[in-house]
Amino acid sequence: MLGEPNSLAYIALILWFAVSAAMFAVLRPAAAAAIAVVGGVMFLPERVSFDFAALPPVNKQLIAPGGAFVGALIFSRRKIISARVGRGGEALVLVLAATALVTALRNPDPLTYGATHLPAMSLYDGVSLAVRDVLYLGLPFFLGRAFFRTSRDLQLLIVIMAVAGVFYSLLILYEIRMAPVLHKKIYGFHQHAFIQTLRFGGYRPMVFMAHGLLVAIFVLVSGLAATGLSRVRRYLVVVPARLVALYLAFILVMCKSLGALLYGAVLLPLTAFARPSLIMRVVVVLLGLIMAYPALRATDLFPTEVMLGVADRIEPKRAESLRGRFVNEELLVEKARARIWFGWGAHGRARVYDPETGRDLSTTDGYWIIQMGSRGIFGFVCAFGLLLYPPLAVNRRLRRIRSPHDKILLATLSLVVIVFTTDLLPNAFLTSHHLFLAGALAGVLPGILRQQRVARPKPRAEKRLSRS
Repeated sequence: MLGEPNSLAYIALILWFAVSAAMFAVLRPAAAAAIAVVGGVMFLPERVSFDFAALPPVNKQLIAPGGAFVGALIFSRRKIISARVGRGGEALVLVLAATALVTALRNPDPLTYGATHLPAMSLYDGVSLAVRDVLYLGLPFFLGRAFFRTSRDLQLLIVIMAVAGVFYSLLILYEIRMAPVLHKKIYGFHQHAFIQTLRFGGYRPMVFMAHGLLVAIFVLVSGLAATGLSRVRRYLVVVPARLVALYLAFILVMCKSLGALLYGAVLLPLTAFARPSLIMRVVVVLLGLIMAYPALRATDLFPTEVMLGVADRIEPKRAESLRGRFVNEELLVEKARARIWFGWGAHGRARVYDPETGRDLSTTDGYWIIQMGSRGIFGFVCAFGLLLYPPLAVNRRLRRIRSPHDKILLATLSLVVIVFTTDLLPNAFLTSHHLFLAGALAGVLPGILRQQRVARPKPRAEKRLSRS
């Protein structure tokens, strides 16, 4: 954080509960939930939080779904009750919360590295980790599953994603021209080091997100949503979805993020032209890579040198940055091996320190290594399983979906979820928006199958009997 947040930053966080409740008062519950969560991620301030005893930091990633939950309790309580907490992928959150207590019990030793002293884990720390898991991971996932259950809901969600990208593009274009200053102008401080916004002789926009990389991925998934809508011949207001998709592809290029550009170069044409079954095969390949990545890194089987050579040919600076990430991963993986099953816990215990001086030697870029180091294999499998379970379920049941439009949109949303999750390997930007979309995918799949069973035409003999 560069500078101090102004009073408006804290007011915005508090007011979001009222804004979310107002949305539920005037909109369909599904639309209100999506706009409350996605809008909170888009516009609320970064790196500002309220701190309460026994609770994780109450920041935008908690307030965005928290506001939606409060609005739902007031205006759509039946949806919350009928969703039944703990179904489907949410069971993984409960397992993860239970393993938090095991992590605490298996880390009773304080750690000392030179002048750096790290406290032992207590049962209180374990409970705090468990509460964090439920609120940060479970709540947005549950909201997505609770409010998105039908084919109509699925199409609505894809439309909201595409429209959100178009709306955000106006702010992105402003920052490309004027520099990434909106967060500073409105909330009083830069949310990240300004030097990291300088790219290719211009600026990489951040708007109100934690980093320019996150903005680029947001634009990419909005473009994927618009591309999926173009396959079902939808209009966004009066504009054909295919034109919106082309416009968002242009905005993606302007975001100047190499990783997102590479994703887009492959996945946007795939979404535009491939059959849903082929899209889902790509999803499964990426899913397998994500789950195998820790083992590949631990055994030096991942082709790091090949990737570095490719990156060096594209841009030497990005290759150097990637090399630094790989070096840090190797240090952190070596530390994680010592407590591989349940991790090192909180207080920075999973990081690598100089044994003589106590200086922190590590940089944790990827969410996967953060989860692996702090929570071990159980933590990694539960956290990533929550995100990967819905696309895997879609792949298994896609043949049972009768509507071609539903197949395309389910495959599109699966690809969006897998893009977000793949990006958690090099980066640590897990947002409530990401978890909400995974939950929505988990909700609409069984809902659409249920709709099909209800709408199934009666056999002819049964029809004759009903007439008589």
